[in-house]
Amino acid sequence: MARMSDPDCVVAIDLGGTKLAAALVDGHGTIRNKLRLPVEKESPQKSIEQICEVVARTAVSWEHVRAIGVAVPGVYFADTGHAWAPNLWGRDQIPLRDQLAARFPVPVVIDSDRAACVLGEQWLGAARGLTEVVFLAVGTGIGAGIITGGQLCRGASGIAGAVGWFALDPRKREIYKQVGCFEAEAAGPAVARRAGASAAEVVVEAARQNDAAARLALLKGV
Repeated sequence: MARMSDPDCVVAIDLGGTKLAAALVDGHGTIRNKLRLPVEKESPQKSIEQICEVVARTAVSWEHVRAIGVAVPGVYFADTGHAWAPNLWGRDQIPLRDQLAARFPVPVVIDSDRAACVLGEQWLGAARGLTEVVFLAVGTGIGAGIITGGQLCRGASGIAGAVGWFALDPRKREIYKQVGCFEAEAAGPAVARRAGASAAEVVVEAARQNDAAARLALLKGV
């Protein structure tokens, strides 16, 4: 919880395909407040309302909050402020930046989750001081954050790193049209399905304990 003596902070939101995580983070990367809950994805408006609720619970007070950062799955189009997240809302783009900016008294900064991940590693993690980096994020979906020449690579229309759509299988399965071939075969739900587990986290933990079936399920996804 923020206190009167706390430095300026931002509210960081990770909007995932199955969970929403939030934290109050200061300029040194110290987490001062955090929460995690299942994401509301029945509609874009449900997700927006949930983001607003989580921001209010995480910020506690606006006195020390200078901005809100939101990482979204899929593709964020910085020129329009629209987000395309088929894991959440289907195939339509929504004007996420305008809808969120109207709800808060501080600036709202949005980016694709893969960009947020690799920039975080460049700031305080494994990519500090490196100029060529690929961060592969595997969750409900799959994305690659790319730094080249020390700068974030966004590509045409911000879609660089949307590797879930890589074609790795000559079959034309219906699910490939929905989430992409690589994602359908190797993301968290696919790992859990192959192992007969309730979630990919269960499989990863079992693999860490040298469970042969769990390790095989993970290897088949790569």
